[in-house]
Amino acid sequence: PSAPVFSEQTLVITGVYTGQVSLKVFTSAGIEILGSFTGASGSRTFTPSTAWLPGSNAVKVVQSVAGVESLPSDVRTFIVSIAAPEILEPLEDGVVDIGSSFSGRKGYAGVGSKVTLQESGGYEWATAEAALDGSWTSTPLPSSLVPGSYTLYVRVDKAGMPSSAYVARSFRIRPPKLTITALESVILPDSSLQVAGVFAGSTELKVLKEQDVVVPGDFLGSGAVRTFKPELPWAQGENRVQA
Repeated sequence: PSAPVFSEQTLVITGVYTGQVSLKVFTSAGIEILGSFTGASGSRTFTPSTAWLPGSNAVKVVQSVAGVESLPSDVRTFIVSIAAPEILEPLEDGVVDIGSSFSGRKGYAGVGSKVTLQESGGYEWATAEAALDGSWTSTPLPSSLVPGSYTLYVRVDKAGMPSSAYVARSFRIRPPKLTITALESVILPDSSLQVAGVFAGSTELKVLKEQDVVVPGDFLGSGAVRTFKPELPWAQGENRVQA
């Protein structure tokens, strides 16, 4: 191949003897590269047993007929780049909680290899070490990320060589789940509710009845705990609400 290829690249070998023949592929230093040959006649395809190493690879091939080896072919050099990983979670434009992780497959296992999650400016938000089968789960995203929309660029770094390709994933972080408690043990029609777990930044609050009907009212206070005072008295009997 003449252009940068991925580590599973096959090689096409031409000029093969048409009779009974055996083929071997070697590095430029003469070390045999294990693999399999497919095809017939004067052209064969070589599939390596293990992935090509990232970076420059130089190979040559020898054919043997009746126990007599040919001269080695000219050495061919090709550059191997690393393919981008796959992201399984979150889905594109998916919604996650603060401090969630990414997961996927087609990472590269081994010392010094990792999957990196970066913003457009190159800042690294999280990393992952791939298992032997290539599956990976990242470290949690920074808890300092506020709710909103984000895009991360995920690539593989194999022993210091980053993949030339990456996969972008857009997602949204949602605010934390709220908790509602009544201020009195017995609720009167004009009772207020206490809402805890409010996000520290700029946030909008709503209290909803069943079928997501908004309960009119005002929120009082600041910080993580607010008091909700309904505009109209609560109906007698059971009231089911959420915030």
